[in-house]
Amino acid sequence: MKRFNDVTYRADKLSNSGVIEYSLWIDKFGELYIQLMRNDFKTESPGTFSDCFFSINANSNKKLSRDNICGVDVNLNKKVIGNVNTSFFLQAAINHHNDVFAQ
Repeated sequence: MKRFNDVTYRADKLSNSGVIEYSLWIDKFGELYIQLMRNDFKTESPGTFSDCFFSINANSNKKLSRDNICGVDVNLNKKVIGNVNTSFFLQAAINHHNDVFAQ
């Protein structure tokens, strides 16, 4: 797994105010992933999230489950994430990614 580019993207959260920072990664097969990097700490309750990598292809055309989304670690080992914040933050990042790269 390696970083796709040196850009740190900023996506508006789905609810409340603030942004999620994320980066893009690519695996040895050419699949693109999102890694959530930072939650805007200016909010009263910023929330936590997983540092796994999430496939854009596997997650962009479906509504993400609130309590069990799948990601991978740096060695591409599958991880099931049971954090509702991760689900919402990932959905915000995917929406932003799709908007940016659709242009």
